[in-house]
Amino acid sequence: MIFSCNTSRLWVGFLAICLMAATVHCNGEIDNTQDTSTSADISATTAVFFSTDFSSPGELSHTPADISSAVLESADNSALGSEATLVADASGRLIVVHSGFSSFSSDNLTLLDPEDAFSVTGQFSTHSDAESALTNPNSAIVIDDTAYVALSNGNYDSENLDNAGNPADLLVMDLADGTFLDRISFLTFTEDDGDRNATPSAMAQAGDTIYVALQDLQSDYSITAPGKLIAVDTTTNTASLYATLQGTNPYDLAYSESEDCLVVAATYFVNFSLDTTTDTGGIELVCDGETRAFINDDDLDGYPERLAVSDDLDTVFAVVSKLNDDFSFTSKIVTFSLSDFVAGEVTPELVTFFAPETDIRDMVLDSENKLWVATREITEGEGSAEDPAVVVLDSSTGDLLAQYPTNLAVTAIAFVVASEN
Repeated sequence: MIFSCNTSRLWVGFLAICLMAATVHCNGEIDNTQDTSTSADISATTAVFFSTDFSSPGELSHTPADISSAVLESADNSALGSEATLVADASGRLIVVHSGFSSFSSDNLTLLDPEDAFSVTGQFSTHSDAESALTNPNSAIVIDDTAYVALSNGNYDSENLDNAGNPADLLVMDLADGTFLDRISFLTFTEDDGDRNATPSAMAQAGDTIYVALQDLQSDYSITAPGKLIAVDTTTNTASLYATLQGTNPYDLAYSESEDCLVVAATYFVNFSLDTTTDTGGIELVCDGETRAFINDDDLDGYPERLAVSDDLDTVFAVVSKLNDDFSFTSKIVTFSLSDFVAGEVTPELVTFFAPETDIRDMVLDSENKLWVATREITEGEGSAEDPAVVVLDSSTGDLLAQYPTNLAVTAIAFVVASEN
């Protein structure tokens, strides 16, 4: 049973569970002053957090060897930029994907060894040596020693071309030395409207296939076309159109192995303009290249940002956010049945799982079905972040398992597994 402390009906038993959840109040607020030194042993792996204020080098912190401790351990941040995503591969390596919008360390993949104090073992640019233009990598998937890197602005680099001379949107990089093994363009899958920009965003892996979500935006980032899903065969590095979405501006992507379907967060939200009355914003289910179901963002009461799928629990987790009139952001996590969604339910039953009344910047499900959620409070009228923290929830009950206050807002979470070497 999944339930929430944020509810209009307060049963006695429900109240007892909320009280037992230590640092989560029944209105969903987080108490950063709570001592969590008695938290349960929540994971056999190390959780790593990237946090930032977007104007100075980011910070890396990680859960300690004694994971019951509430105190995070810091890593050297000298090689970090101000904006990044994190990727942990099967070898135990941590890869920091720095976008071109990052200050201090930009437009590159930085490889770190967690077993050697997160020392830098490599740093490879995602743009050509002769170019200063930034390609803005936003995500990566690593298979063995090869990284597939999505570029938001691959067309900014005049030398970043595929074999047909089209701007490449996906780099295939050898992580041994940073060599570009291949460059894959998605240009031919975009709308032929005179302003063709694939703008790839999220990716998901299913065996030898990597699915890439294309936002297909205009140069000014306006939305004029539906999103696309591209299937990349990693055995041949060839791309094909998998689906044209009902939704626009796909922002996140999650794969269900049990259903062999993709869940897409389509966000009609660009340049702080949000319209939840359209039928193109929401959560979309794609199976066999076709849209199976769609939950409109009006039904979600906000725009979807992050997704996680638990096949074991038959559950989809979605971060749904709102931009308020005072420029504050509030987010919640809703859940619904994966199998009901696959069955084509127009609007499956939506359950508010976690509603902290703060902004949620990342949500990741670990291998033990623990849900790690990065929160921050956006100060009214200023847009600055306060009280950043990462909370860990039991994904089947909603119980709070641990809480980690951080110095800066956490924008990326990854899990590093110790290498077998």
